[in-house]
Amino acid sequence: MPELKNNFAKTLRLKAIDLFSGCGGLTEGLKQAGFEVIAAIEIDQKARQTFKMNHPEVWLAGDDIRKSNPECIMQELNMSPGDLDLLAGCPPCQGFSRLRNHNRGNAVADERNALIDDFLKFAVALMPKLIMMENVPGLVSYGKFKNFIKILKKNNYQV
Repeated sequence: MPELKNNFAKTLRLKAIDLFSGCGGLTEGLKQAGFEVIAAIEIDQKARQTFKMNHPEVWLAGDDIRKSNPECIMQELNMSPGDLDLLAGCPPCQGFSRLRNHNRGNAVADERNALIDDFLKFAVALMPKLIMMENVPGLVSYGKFKNFIKILKKNNYQV
């Protein structure tokens, strides 16, 4: 059955963008699932270099998501809102992780926590058919995540 799903995705050429791509682990998984990853964004220079070695065909659309413009990226990819099949990403989780020394189950003051707003900026601009965000369980109780869900629902996404 997985073979059928993989062939189905390849036939349709489902397109994905990977935010916070790191060295490309999620991109690899998406490719194995049959997606064509057309762009990625990653800030860490060493991770970007590794990503490019692992996935030379994928366009690194930007380095700092906070400075990346989804409308410019859509223009570069010749896409309109709603054309993208999947927006995927793994924003930094350190501020939400229970493994952090001072966390005690609540989000700590970590400037990377606000990057969820940039993920949302891309979701609202691109209006992909599907959105997938991977993170730690502690994110669920974070106010910005609750707002993220609220805005997705206002944009007719089922969460």
